Amino acid sequence: MRGGFRSGQTGCEMGSIPHMKRTPPPKGQVFLKKEEKLAAVAAALSAASTTDAFIDKFRELYPGDWTKIVQRYELHEKQTPHGKSHPMAPPRKYLANLAKKYIQI
Repeated sequence: MRGGFRSGQTGCEMGSIPHMKRTPPPKGQVFLKKEEKLAAVAAALSAASTTDAFIDKFRELYPGDWTKIVQRYELHEKQTPHGKSHPMAPPRKYLANLAKKYIQI
């Protein structure tokens, strides 16, 4: 018996946990029609709005898309090994970075 397995047995049959491969988070847009929605949020705000006001208005107008942003971030957090970084900013910062194009800070 070599390696703890009898002939013809796999690790699953012996009660061991098979190696789970991490799948990378999906790439591409976090939410659809991003440019259109961000422009609509900017149009709903006054010209002197803050980044926080932009984020709050986005969350009000597009709660489903806010949920997608948060879920994508959480997926990155979950699948990134402890101590390593991933490319996505936290949800509020992610949206603040997108807002820079649409509001005058």
